[in-house]
Amino acid sequence: MHELGIMETVLDTAMEFATENSASEIREIHLLTGVVFGIHRDYADMFFKMISKGTIAENAKLVFDLVPARFICRECKQITEFTALSEKEFFCSHCDSRQVTMVSGREFRIQSMVVV
Repeated sequence: MHELGIMETVLDTAMEFATENSASEIREIHLLTGVVFGIHRDYADMFFKMISKGTIAENAKLVFDLVPARFICRECKQITEFTALSEKEFFCSHCDSRQVTMVSGREFRIQSMVVV
């Protein structure tokens, strides 16, 4: 489960930001996450609650903003968007070609935070 390591990095980054800005509490952390990144939100929440105990982020809420997976077709040049990973293989929804290149959907970063 890679969620623990990811949440450790999120907490470290949030705490560093809070310290640099003299914040006394972290209330929300907004995470931009691509569909293909593959983070399991329930595990991320569970691990974040576990590792943030006793810190100023202990009661912080994680907010996940989902970025769809977008592919451009190398044949017809159209863009196809997937909001879930139900497909094992991606294809162009316009011409059914499997010759597609991913242009978004792997992102993961802290987009914003609410601190006091």
